[in-house]
Amino acid sequence: MSNIDTIGSYRGTITEAALGVTKKSGYPQAIFKLEATEKWVDDKASLEHFGIQEPAWVDWSDYGETITAYLVLFKASVSDGEPMVPGENSLLNYELLQRATGWDGAQFDTLNDDSLVDRVIQFRVGENEYEGKTSLQVEWIDEATAPVNRALTKLDADKVTSFNNLLKVAKKAPAPARPSKPGKATASPAAAKPSSPPAPKAAPRAKAKAKVEEPTTASEEAAALPAECSQMEAWNFVIEHKGDSEDTAVEEAWVTEAGNVAGDRDESALTPADWAKVRDAVVAAVGIPF
Repeated sequence: MSNIDTIGSYRGTITEAALGVTKKSGYPQAIFKLEATEKWVDDKASLEHFGIQEPAWVDWSDYGETITAYLVLFKASVSDGEPMVPGENSLLNYELLQRATGWDGAQFDTLNDDSLVDRVIQFRVGENEYEGKTSLQVEWIDEATAPVNRALTKLDADKVTSFNNLLKVAKKAPAPARPSKPGKATASPAAAKPSSPPAPKAAPRAKAKAKVEEPTTASEEAAALPAECSQMEAWNFVIEHKGDSEDTAVEEAWVTEAGNVAGDRDESALTPADWAKVRDAVVAAVGIPF
């Protein structure tokens, strides 16, 4: 066996599973050793190498490659006895783990008793830079049959609606005194070409039409976004407003900007204000109009 040494999307088997905690904060995390059995190939060189014409899954089992995934589930310290409440302090991995493995999310025993061993899942391997060193890590997981380029975007309709409702409430509420948005948001390429705001923003502006002029730039509209949000809210905002931006470009920008904001911290330690910065930085980096 050898370690996976190239980025990409894989299908593979969970060969070992355990429940652990992060070193710095004591947050609960699922730890899986994954053995790659298939890889998604879509670049010209790989297609020619495997003698195929269209992007497809190819057999990868002969290479015997493995990688260990560390999936932080809640932003709550075990040592401090903080409650773990799905939807409040759960992280994106909590939902993805349920979708990928069928775990019900109600008990941690399943993650620690080998119940998930031999499950086949899909996972994405990408680069992670920490303290000047670059290594490969599992960025996210999903069910084995999930569309490769849409693995993080397919929430069910009820969840999408609930997030939309929360976003509307947050935008209509009176804004408390807060610092201005990070510079990256106002520097968004979208600022050079104003576009119509999404529907959730239309109602508040209609009420103030007689007193306040419509914003004319993306930077002015960015100032109306909440200064704090969860990781899931930040991700869904980016996805819902990505327009024609390629999924791979959005994903790469997300990983890069989350790393920039986190600095020398675990990504799981980011605060709601930090996730708002990640949201704005990704919007600016990809040039998403909103």
